[in-house]
Amino acid sequence: MALTRLELTARPFQEGRSFGEAGPYEELEGRAHFALDPGHTLNKVITDLGLAPPGEDGRVHFSADLVLLRPQQPARGNRRLLIDIPNRGRTTAVRMLDIEPAEPLPTGRPVAGDGWLLQRGYTIACCGWQHDVPLGRGLLGISVPEAVIDGKPVEGRLMFEFQPAAPAQSVMLSSNIAETVHRPYPAKDLEDPTAVLLVRDHAFGPAEVIGRDRWSFARSEAGRIVPDPTHVYFADGFEPGRRYEVVYTAVGAPLTGLGFAATRDLASFLRYGSVEDGNPCAGHLEHTLAFGASQSGRFLRQLLYLGLYRDEKGRMALDGLLPHIAGGRMTEANWRFGQPSYLGPSSVINLFPFSDAVQTDTATGRTDGLQSRANASGKAPKMMYVNSSAEYWGSQAGLVHSALDGGADVVPPDKRTGLPPDGHPACRRAFAPDRYSGCQWLQRGLFLEQHRLLAPGPGRAYQPGCMGQPGNGAPAQPLPQGARGHSRRSGVVKGAISENSGRAFAGAPVACGLPGLWDRAGRRSRDAAAA
Repeated sequence: MALTRLELTARPFQEGRSFGEAGPYEELEGRAHFALDPGHTLNKVITDLGLAPPGEDGRVHFSADLVLLRPQQPARGNRRLLIDIPNRGRTTAVRMLDIEPAEPLPTGRPVAGDGWLLQRGYTIACCGWQHDVPLGRGLLGISVPEAVIDGKPVEGRLMFEFQPAAPAQSVMLSSNIAETVHRPYPAKDLEDPTAVLLVRDHAFGPAEVIGRDRWSFARSEAGRIVPDPTHVYFADGFEPGRRYEVVYTAVGAPLTGLGFAATRDLASFLRYGSVEDGNPCAGHLEHTLAFGASQSGRFLRQLLYLGLYRDEKGRMALDGLLPHIAGGRMTEANWRFGQPSYLGPSSVINLFPFSDAVQTDTATGRTDGLQSRANASGKAPKMMYVNSSAEYWGSQAGLVHSALDGGADVVPPDKRTGLPPDGHPACRRAFAPDRYSGCQWLQRGLFLEQHRLLAPGPGRAYQPGCMGQPGNGAPAQPLPQGARGHSRRSGVVKGAISENSGRAFAGAPVACGLPGLWDRAGRRSRDAAAA
């Protein structure tokens, strides 16, 4: 198997607290070790896998952080494995589905809250997938090799974009999102004459070039300017609210797509591995479901697109995926010099395809869909997409289930895709930090529906009718011009060899819309009016 061994330390979860019929749980924490076949057909979608130094066995070796919760008596579980996809190194499913008081952002370890998931007997595994989460803060990450060409680390052009919230003279070349400062890509040459610093007043505004003699790769420390390939220094100071772009040659390209393989192969190992293999869940799991929210929901959309829900033996490692508040985007994982936490408008996370259905992008001529590989293989996980109003306004959620011109709905393939009515808030506890939120009850209900769909047989298709037609009682609701959901913009090519090699946009903006109206009987307004 691609997962070769686990190094885990076990302890009673929450001091032996009992969770209903499932009883007490055990927490196992440590590392999962993997060895991937670079020549396997399913693995070839992983960018630069063929450039990673192989081990003596010809496989590419890497490891990831892992936290596993299982009933102390496995027979008391419900035989369901929930893969909790970390968001920037932090668990998501347990925190979003269980009730708990508001508290600061946690480490990667799960917090049970009212134990809703555990009372239902789920085994829960959370495996690191993001290569650049900071070390030493209890976050779940992954250690991967770097691509090598002719024995040397790969280099290439990279754009780093930032918008400071406070005045500063030096900034790390790293995303700072959700209180997580990510590990940066260092500049190859501190004196690189081709490096460029640009500033704009807004994302699509005209760019002003800041002269190369006015800034440097350095940091400000105790009043001194210290040369540093991971920072940019500007003596005049970076102004709050303005958008800056540093374009430079970076060196060292970790294989950012190996997190998809880690997720797949952990799920496969826990589901199919034997006691002799060292599987702590051997013989006690029948179905697997993966949950991710926001960034980790985008990770699941990309995992679906890459077809990495099947293991190297062609078996279903993941039966169902539930991307929550992911919008119509993916991540920068599996791109050379990818920044998986980056959300800027010039990011490759905004690239086609957006929907499960196969469509043709007129700007590029490409014909594709998130389930193109699933259609070719005849095997697909059961999907349920859940988005809030925030994703429709800012993350292209309308494109999940509408045509690229915004004029009509698209039909999910083979009724495998769930698209529930949307509109709940993206973040819970915004106004009632110590009470149950309606958003959370909705999340629980949808999760149970996805649990039901794991049983053999076709799924049910939910179609919210995002795009209405003029005169039918539910007209399309276009975004205001200043908040258009998905624009294309010329950008910097991130450089290098694979097809996943560029950050470049061309063509007219893609139309995004808002959901149509529904009545209490579950009918779209236009359908109810016709009846």
